[in-house]
Amino acid sequence: MIPDHVGASLFIIDIIFVFRYKFCMDHHRRRFCTGFAAIGGTSVLSLSGNSFAKTSFRDVAKSSTRENEQDVILKMAEAGYEDFVLLNKRISMLYMIQDHQFFLETPVIIGRNHAGKSLTPSGIFSLTNVFRGATQPKMMFHHDATGGYLIHEVVKGRESALMMDDARLKRLSDGCVNVPTIVLPYILGFARQKALSHPENLATPLVIMDEKYSAPQFSKELSGFSPQKYNPD
Repeated sequence: MIPDHVGASLFIIDIIFVFRYKFCMDHHRRRFCTGFAAIGGTSVLSLSGNSFAKTSFRDVAKSSTRENEQDVILKMAEAGYEDFVLLNKRISMLYMIQDHQFFLETPVIIGRNHAGKSLTPSGIFSLTNVFRGATQPKMMFHHDATGGYLIHEVVKGRESALMMDDARLKRLSDGCVNVPTIVLPYILGFARQKALSHPENLATPLVIMDEKYSAPQFSKELSGFSPQKYNPD
Protein backbone atom coordinates (compact mmCIF):
# COMPACT_ATOMS: atom_id res chain seq x y z
CA MET A 1 0.00 0.00 0.00
CA ILE A 2 1.38 3.43 -0.96
CA PRO A 3 1.00 6.01 1.85
CA ASP A 4 -1.41 8.86 1.08
CA HIS A 5 1.29 11.53 1.09
CA VAL A 6 3.46 9.51 -1.31
CA GLY A 7 0.53 8.82 -3.60
CA ALA A 8 -0.31 12.52 -3.66
CA SER A 9 3.29 13.35 -4.53
CA LEU A 10 3.29 10.86 -7.42
CA PHE A 11 0.04 12.34 -8.69
CA ILE A 12 1.53 15.83 -8.62
CA ILE A 13 4.64 14.60 -10.43
CA ASP A 14 2.47 13.04 -13.15
CA ILE A 15 0.49 16.28 -13.53
CA ILE A 16 3.72 18.30 -13.78
CA PHE A 17 5.03 15.85 -16.39
CA VAL A 18 1.89 16.17 -18.53
CA PHE A 19 2.03 19.97 -18.59
CA ARG A 20 5.76 20.09 -19.17
CA TYR A 21 5.52 17.56 -21.98
CA LYS A 22 2.68 19.54 -23.59
CA PHE A 23 4.75 22.73 -23.33
CA CYS A 24 7.72 21.08 -25.02
CA MET A 25 5.63 19.59 -27.81
CA ASP A 26 3.55 22.74 -28.42
CA HIS A 27 6.51 25.09 -28.49
CA HIS A 28 9.23 22.73 -29.77
CA ARG A 29 11.55 23.96 -27.03
CA ARG A 30 13.34 20.69 -26.39
CA ARG A 31 16.17 22.42 -24.53
CA PHE A 32 13.80 23.04 -21.59
CA CYS A 33 13.02 19.33 -21.33
CA THR A 34 16.53 18.07 -20.72
CA GLY A 35 16.97 15.84 -17.70
CA PHE A 36 13.34 15.87 -16.63
CA ALA A 37 12.09 12.56 -15.25
CA ALA A 38 8.64 11.49 -14.08
CA ILE A 39 8.13 8.49 -11.85
CA GLY A 40 4.52 7.48 -11.42
CA GLY A 41 2.68 4.33 -10.44
CA THR A 42 3.63 2.58 -13.68
CA SER A 43 6.06 4.92 -15.36
CA VAL A 44 9.74 5.69 -15.54
CA LEU A 45 10.70 7.96 -18.39
CA SER A 46 12.91 10.84 -19.40
CA LEU A 47 12.37 13.79 -21.68
CA SER A 48 15.44 15.10 -23.40
CA GLY A 49 16.64 17.68 -25.84
CA ASN A 50 19.81 18.50 -27.67
CA SER A 51 22.00 17.30 -24.79
CA PHE A 52 20.47 13.79 -24.66
CA ALA A 53 23.68 12.18 -25.90
CA LYS A 54 25.58 13.69 -22.95
CA THR A 55 23.27 12.09 -20.37
CA SER A 56 23.96 8.71 -18.83
CA PHE A 57 20.59 7.01 -18.30
CA ARG A 58 21.31 3.44 -17.18
CA ASP A 59 24.34 1.27 -16.55
CA VAL A 60 22.85 -1.34 -18.89
CA ALA A 61 22.95 1.12 -21.82
CA LYS A 62 26.55 0.55 -22.83
CA SER A 63 28.38 2.78 -25.27
CA SER A 64 28.15 0.21 -28.06
CA THR A 65 24.36 0.15 -27.68
CA ARG A 66 24.16 3.93 -27.81
CA GLU A 67 26.39 3.98 -30.89
CA ASN A 68 24.05 1.54 -32.63
CA GLU A 69 21.05 3.72 -31.80
CA GLN A 70 22.87 6.77 -33.16
CA ASP A 71 23.69 4.82 -36.32
CA VAL A 72 19.98 4.04 -36.82
CA ILE A 73 19.03 7.70 -36.30
CA LEU A 74 21.67 8.87 -38.77
CA LYS A 75 20.61 6.37 -41.43
CA MET A 76 16.92 7.22 -40.94
CA ALA A 77 17.66 10.95 -41.27
CA GLU A 78 19.65 10.35 -44.45
CA ALA A 79 16.65 8.46 -45.83
CA GLY A 80 14.34 11.38 -44.98
CA TYR A 81 12.86 10.06 -41.73
CA GLU A 82 13.69 12.55 -38.98
CA ASP A 83 10.64 11.68 -36.83
CA PHE A 84 10.00 8.09 -35.83
CA VAL A 85 9.73 5.67 -32.91
CA LEU A 86 12.73 3.50 -32.00
CA LEU A 87 12.72 0.32 -29.92
CA ASN A 88 15.98 -1.25 -28.79
CA LYS A 89 15.13 -4.86 -27.92
CA ARG A 90 18.53 -5.53 -26.40
CA ILE A 91 17.81 -3.18 -23.49
CA SER A 92 13.99 -3.04 -23.73
CA MET A 93 13.90 0.73 -24.19
CA LEU A 94 11.64 2.73 -26.48
CA TYR A 95 12.39 6.24 -27.76
CA MET A 96 10.52 8.94 -29.60
CA ILE A 97 12.86 10.54 -32.13
CA GLN A 98 11.97 14.06 -33.25
CA ASP A 99 14.08 16.12 -35.67
CA HIS A 100 16.64 13.27 -35.50
CA GLN A 101 17.06 13.89 -31.76
CA PHE A 102 16.19 11.64 -28.82
CA PHE A 103 13.09 13.18 -27.26
CA LEU A 104 11.42 10.67 -24.94
CA GLU A 105 12.74 7.49 -23.37
CA THR A 106 10.78 4.80 -21.55
CA PRO A 107 11.33 1.18 -20.50
CA VAL A 108 8.96 -1.30 -22.13
CA ILE A 109 7.88 -4.93 -21.94
CA ILE A 110 8.60 -6.94 -25.09
CA GLY A 111 8.06 -10.51 -26.29
CA ARG A 112 9.38 -13.39 -24.23
CA ASN A 113 12.36 -15.41 -25.41
CA HIS A 114 11.94 -18.13 -28.01
CA ALA A 115 14.97 -19.90 -29.48
CA GLY A 116 17.22 -17.25 -27.97
CA LYS A 117 15.35 -14.24 -29.39
CA SER A 118 12.39 -12.12 -28.37
CA LEU A 119 9.02 -12.88 -29.95
CA THR A 120 8.74 -9.20 -30.79
CA PRO A 121 9.77 -8.97 -34.46
CA SER A 122 12.73 -6.87 -35.58
CA GLY A 123 12.65 -4.55 -38.58
CA ILE A 124 11.10 -1.32 -39.83
CA PHE A 125 7.33 -1.06 -39.55
CA SER A 126 4.53 1.48 -40.01
CA LEU A 127 2.35 2.66 -37.13
CA THR A 128 -0.89 2.44 -39.08
CA ASN A 129 -4.01 1.56 -37.11
CA VAL A 130 -5.39 2.77 -33.80
CA PHE A 131 -7.86 0.48 -32.05
CA ARG A 132 -9.97 2.03 -29.32
CA GLY A 133 -11.41 -0.26 -26.68
CA ALA A 134 -12.76 -0.05 -23.16
CA THR A 135 -9.38 1.02 -21.78
CA GLN A 136 -6.43 2.65 -23.50
CA PRO A 137 -6.17 2.64 -27.32
CA LYS A 138 -3.73 0.34 -29.09
CA MET A 139 -1.68 0.79 -32.24
CA MET A 140 -0.90 -1.91 -34.79
CA PHE A 141 2.61 -2.11 -36.22
CA HIS A 142 2.83 -5.58 -37.77
CA HIS A 143 0.67 -8.52 -38.80
CA ASP A 144 1.75 -11.96 -39.93
CA ALA A 145 0.50 -15.54 -39.98
CA THR A 146 0.67 -15.75 -36.19
CA GLY A 147 -1.46 -12.64 -35.63
CA GLY A 148 -1.12 -8.91 -35.02
CA TYR A 149 1.49 -7.04 -33.02
CA LEU A 150 0.46 -3.95 -31.07
CA ILE A 151 1.82 -1.18 -28.89
CA HIS A 152 -0.46 -0.96 -25.87
CA GLU A 153 -0.46 -0.11 -22.17
CA VAL A 154 1.37 -2.41 -19.80
CA VAL A 155 -0.66 -5.46 -18.83
CA LYS A 156 -1.75 -5.60 -15.19
CA GLY A 157 0.78 -7.49 -13.11
CA ARG A 158 3.76 -6.55 -15.30
CA GLU A 159 4.24 -3.00 -14.00
CA SER A 160 7.03 -3.94 -11.58
CA ALA A 161 9.07 -5.49 -14.41
CA LEU A 162 9.41 -2.03 -15.98
CA MET A 163 11.55 -1.03 -13.00
CA MET A 164 14.02 -3.89 -13.41
CA ASP A 165 17.55 -3.07 -14.59
CA ASP A 166 17.93 -6.49 -16.22
CA ALA A 167 16.31 -6.24 -19.65
CA ARG A 168 15.81 -10.00 -19.72
CA LEU A 169 13.18 -9.61 -17.00
CA LYS A 170 11.15 -7.38 -19.31
CA ARG A 171 10.54 -10.16 -21.85
CA LEU A 172 7.06 -11.24 -20.85
CA SER A 173 4.60 -10.64 -23.70
CA ASP A 174 3.55 -12.73 -26.70
CA GLY A 175 5.21 -10.19 -28.99
CA CYS A 176 3.33 -6.96 -28.33
CA VAL A 177 5.10 -3.93 -26.86
CA ASN A 178 3.77 -2.92 -23.41
CA VAL A 179 4.44 0.71 -22.45
CA PRO A 180 3.72 2.60 -19.21
CA THR A 181 0.12 3.80 -19.13
CA ILE A 182 1.07 7.46 -18.76
CA VAL A 183 3.36 7.29 -21.81
CA LEU A 184 1.01 5.59 -24.29
CA PRO A 185 -1.08 8.65 -25.26
CA TYR A 186 2.05 10.62 -26.14
CA ILE A 187 3.51 7.88 -28.32
CA LEU A 188 0.22 7.38 -30.16
CA GLY A 189 -0.35 11.12 -30.39
CA PHE A 190 3.15 11.63 -31.79
CA ALA A 191 2.62 8.94 -34.43
CA ARG A 192 -0.80 10.31 -35.36
CA GLN A 193 0.37 13.93 -35.55
CA LYS A 194 3.33 13.13 -37.78
CA ALA A 195 1.22 10.98 -40.11
CA LEU A 196 -1.61 13.49 -40.49
CA SER A 197 0.85 16.31 -41.15
CA HIS A 198 2.36 14.34 -44.03
CA PRO A 199 0.97 15.37 -47.46
CA GLU A 200 0.14 11.72 -48.22
CA ASN A 201 -0.77 10.71 -44.66
CA LEU A 202 2.08 8.21 -44.55
CA ALA A 203 2.39 6.36 -41.27
CA THR A 204 5.14 7.14 -38.79
CA PRO A 205 7.93 4.51 -38.92
CA LEU A 206 8.69 2.21 -36.00
CA VAL A 207 12.24 0.83 -35.98
CA ILE A 208 12.74 -2.27 -33.83
CA MET A 209 16.43 -3.00 -33.48
CA ASP A 210 17.46 -6.65 -33.42
CA GLU A 211 19.27 -7.96 -30.36
CA LYS A 212 22.35 -8.40 -32.55
CA TYR A 213 22.26 -5.17 -34.52
CA SER A 214 23.94 -5.21 -37.92
CA ALA A 215 24.49 -1.86 -39.64
CA PRO A 216 24.71 -3.41 -43.17
CA GLN A 217 21.54 -5.43 -42.55
CA PHE A 218 19.67 -2.36 -41.31
CA SER A 219 20.79 -0.36 -44.37
CA LYS A 220 19.44 -3.14 -46.58
CA GLU A 221 16.10 -3.17 -44.75
CA LEU A 222 15.84 0.61 -44.90
CA SER A 223 16.48 0.70 -48.65
CA GLY A 224 13.46 -1.55 -49.15
CA PHE A 225 11.19 0.18 -46.66
CA SER A 226 8.11 2.03 -47.85
CA PRO A 227 5.75 3.43 -45.19
CA GLN A 228 2.10 2.46 -45.38
CA LYS A 229 -0.83 4.82 -45.27
CA TYR A 230 -2.03 5.87 -41.85
CA ASN A 231 -5.65 4.95 -41.12
CA PRO A 232 -7.16 7.91 -39.22
CA ASP A 233 -9.20 7.01 -36.15
